Amino acid sequence: MTKFSVFPVTARGLGLGRKIGKGFKGKKLFRPAELKDGGLAKEVRKAFKAGDGIVFISAVAIAVRLVAPLLKGKAKDPPVVVVDEGGSFVISLLSGHLGGANELTVKVARLIGGTPVITTATDIRGLPCVEDVVKRFGFAIEDARKIKAVNAAILEGGPGG
Repeated sequence: MTKFSVFPVTARGLGLGRKIGKGFKGKKLFRPAELKDGGLAKEVRKAFKAGDGIVFISAVAIAVRLVAPLLKGKAKDPPVVVVDEGGSFVISLLSGHLGGANELTVKVARLIGGTPVITTATDIRGLPCVEDVVKRFGFAIEDARKIKAVNAAILEGGPGG
């Protein structure tokens, strides 16, 4: 993922956003003043529809409420990451594998000294997921509906469990 937008909703969050921005190219950092009076929802919609990654510096609830109406599916949604205003936790919220949110989460956490929070089953068990294997070898996923079944087989130790 090369393009993403950073949405800090407070002045303190803006400082953290600047720190995040220094570590990445292709990012757009918004100022909290630009996000008032419906600006946050408008800019999030634009970034989401463009397929750009989104980094919220806010409460998780704000991110969930804004992206929920925009969700299209596992293979279509862009990566969404949430950072708490204190920079303690960096949470992969949406499109962790296919969109690269898990990878972005780890990079942002390293940059700001926060703890990455990744909840995808394969990652927490230290196993590969089909999405990462496909990326690594330059393959393509023909049917995204089968990702869940393949990853379930990986988690269970093979096709028969």
